[in-house]
Amino acid sequence: MTVFKAFLKILNKNKGTIIFYTLLLIGISYINFNSLESSRSFEQVKPKVHIRDNDNSTLSKDFVNYITDNSEIIEIKNYDEALDDAVFYRDISYYINIPENYFDDLLNNKDVSLEIKKVNDYNATFAERFVNRYIRLVDFYKNNNINQEEMIKLVRDNLNNTVDIQMTTNLDTTGLLKLSSYFDFSNYTIIASLVFMISMILNSFNDLNIHKRITISSMNYKKHNRYLLLSNLLLSLGLFIIYVLGAFLVVGDIVFTYHGLVCVINMGIFIVCSTTMAILIGYLITNRNAIGGLINVIALGTSFLCGSFVPQQYLPSSVLAMGHVFPSFYYIESNDLVSKIESFNLDSLRPIIINNIIVIAFTIVFIILTNIVIKKKRKIG
Repeated sequence: MTVFKAFLKILNKNKGTIIFYTLLLIGISYINFNSLESSRSFEQVKPKVHIRDNDNSTLSKDFVNYITDNSEIIEIKNYDEALDDAVFYRDISYYINIPENYFDDLLNNKDVSLEIKKVNDYNATFAERFVNRYIRLVDFYKNNNINQEEMIKLVRDNLNNTVDIQMTTNLDTTGLLKLSSYFDFSNYTIIASLVFMISMILNSFNDLNIHKRITISSMNYKKHNRYLLLSNLLLSLGLFIIYVLGAFLVVGDIVFTYHGLVCVINMGIFIVCSTTMAILIGYLITNRNAIGGLINVIALGTSFLCGSFVPQQYLPSSVLAMGHVFPSFYYIESNDLVSKIESFNLDSLRPIIINNIIVIAFTIVFIILTNIVIKKKRKIG
């Protein structure tokens, strides 16, 4: 009981750390969710285009109208001097010059081309797609011996054909992305808060004077270590409950679905693993001033390498290869896999189960290493 009272006293002294990382998790999650909502809304961007028609044929005028309908036409004064500057400074993304007799020559199978200037961006790609679609259709219909008015009708009818796209999944994709994003970012706050708190607690108990008092006391060191371990697990349990409640606060009822349940289980397993890792670090680090720097190395390092801050799908393969040596990688990958599950069965859950087994294996390794460190410290003492 004495150990537990001392544990609570140290915990109370450093409670601000848990509060800080909890608020950080909730705050960053809200920011991510707002950007997620805006990034999922789609609005086609019209590229900035300048077009010059030297042909003035019926087809060229319709072509100009088609480009105008799908682009933002930019007028350029002092054309000969300002064109290159407009392209260089990206005032326009795409420039089209239609030569004289271009469409007549095209219809007569002559080798002709448009004069094009463009910048290297997605707006220019959009503009180029519009140009190519129109010219390809004219080229396709030119052998049918029809006049330009009939050709315009055929081309326009073809261009106006659209495909209706319907979502076939019933998943709440936005909600699931929020869910996985929250639990992914929790990797940083879990490791940072546990490493700091447990290291500070163990550092206090391993103080030379306190260590001597424990040694000469009637309490067996195994019993003392057991009480200390149970106290740290109680801290982890409290942190787990706080983060699950935080998930409900920022994500909503989706936490109580099967997807949310699997993410909660993933977090529970990962918190136990992080606790054993923090205990190992707490026994290895005896300098309190080094704890803050260690948090930056471990918590930030694993978060960047394993996909906590940047989704794993966007990370280079070399970075992901380094991330495989940390349990965080498998925890974050499991959360990302959950967001893609449409039906829960053994096949869909198998990769998540494998990842959790790997995290448990890390836990066992940390426990074994901690016992080795404790035994060596006792021999030295």
